[in-house]
Amino acid sequence: MEVYVEYVIIDNLIINYLLLKVSIYLARIKSTNLKLIISSVVGTAVAVIMPLIKMPNLALIFIKILLGVSMVLITLIGESISKFPQVFGFFIMFTALCGGVIIMIFYFAGVDYKIYFSLNYNSFIPIGITILIIFVISRLTIKWVVSLFKLRDVRPFIRKCVVISNGKKVVTNGFIDSGNRLIDVDSGLPIIVASASLSTKLEKSGVFKNPIKSITFSTVSGNSRGAVFLVDKLMVYNGLSMNIYKQVLVARSLVEFEKGGEYEILLSPTMF
Repeated sequence: MEVYVEYVIIDNLIINYLLLKVSIYLARIKSTNLKLIISSVVGTAVAVIMPLIKMPNLALIFIKILLGVSMVLITLIGESISKFPQVFGFFIMFTALCGGVIIMIFYFAGVDYKIYFSLNYNSFIPIGITILIIFVISRLTIKWVVSLFKLRDVRPFIRKCVVISNGKKVVTNGFIDSGNRLIDVDSGLPIIVASASLSTKLEKSGVFKNPIKSITFSTVSGNSRGAVFLVDKLMVYNGLSMNIYKQVLVARSLVEFEKGGEYEILLSPTMF
């Protein structure tokens, strides 16, 4: 299939935009779409002109580095220049990652990877396939980084917990939930909340027996209604230290709390 230079230019524009977008996201800074577009246009313009000019490989490498620096600086107009090393580092690493993945895909598809670096080529590879590949990589990268940030924010509030009752025990993780302000009106005791899967496990193991009441509650995981059980003991670990709580009220939730299974109990902050 014959591919015209204008279509490859459009590919280049979109790819530059995606590379810059992910780079500033990883650096956790904001930049306007206008600056990203201008930077992408500059990168594409130079990419179009460079093949028309004969120059030594060393000069070519220098120009590409200078171009990358210029593109990142354009995106940082109005932002702190101290962020430049971070954004530029992400830009180089993400560009290398995408290039490596594309070369690997082309290699296993039996396609000459050199077409990825040209402005006019013949191939059975559909137009825009590189955009699709980089878009998928960018979405997966962002999703992975978001999960890391979330885990970093949540991890300090996660505690190992041991629920003991009726001579049985279940080990799990609990999360100190500032939104859990549940208090039993009769006893004045705080109520912790077990996820749906943990509640099932507690019932099957014999920790949960007969519920003492049923309540409606709202936490960070949403609204729910569930039975409340009285357990003999709850052990909460914080590193090498441990707190033991006797006669603890545990509400059964009908929902799960954490997709990755990081915690299964919402602890009350009043317990600490």
